[in-house]
Amino acid sequence: MKRKQKIIVTLVAVIMIVMIALLLNNIKTIEPQNTTSNETEIDVTTSKTIKELNEHGFYYDVPYEDRSEEADGEMFYVVLKSDNTIEFYVEYLDKKCSIMLDKETNCVYSNNKVTLSNGVELTFKNNGKTLDAIECVYTYCEVEYRDVYYGVKYYFPERKEYMVISSDNTVKLYKNISDMPYYSIAGTEIVKSSHMLTLEQEKISRNDLEEKLPSEWYIGIDGKTIIDNFYDIGYFVESK
Repeated sequence: MKRKQKIIVTLVAVIMIVMIALLLNNIKTIEPQNTTSNETEIDVTTSKTIKELNEHGFYYDVPYEDRSEEADGEMFYVVLKSDNTIEFYVEYLDKKCSIMLDKETNCVYSNNKVTLSNGVELTFKNNGKTLDAIECVYTYCEVEYRDVYYGVKYYFPERKEYMVISSDNTVKLYKNISDMPYYSIAGTEIVKSSHMLTLEQEKISRNDLEEKLPSEWYIGIDGKTIIDNFYDIGYFVESK
């Protein structure tokens, strides 16, 4: 009888060991599945930032760069937009700023081709990654393309001032020493277009005086610089 009891106890112990082993094996099997799931979520998040080819075979809102003048301290970019507008930029490498040189509207997009208003045709190759512009070739690049940052400071080192643009396009200029408004411009006096602020009335108020302001401010291709008509440069500084 005691022999049977020992056998039964032994069998129960073996069964328990097997069950524990199976349980541990299941836990190890589950862990890689969770890791794979997390990696998939990260990949999905990353893929949202990747630009996609449009129906014409190129990319909207992506800078194409021409590095042929890099040795002379300049880089040139073109950006094609979905409203049939092309923007042309130059970046001054020594000053780390860029401005929009020109804008071409009413362009005609077709299969791997863009026709400008003067009839000049630009051709896309290499699955939309290069743009043949006759005298030069522009290449798809990773330079950021965005408009102005609202509610942040753009510092003008030479004038010891900084400027803040609000989402209603109200612009205020400040003196660093007092942190008080030096002068401000109402939003109704400003026309905001892509990478440019146009001041229609060109007035400033300070101690009941009125003076002329530059009529246009140019916003850099990445939104981090602003240049007025006197070519004073304001640099966006990120908050720490």
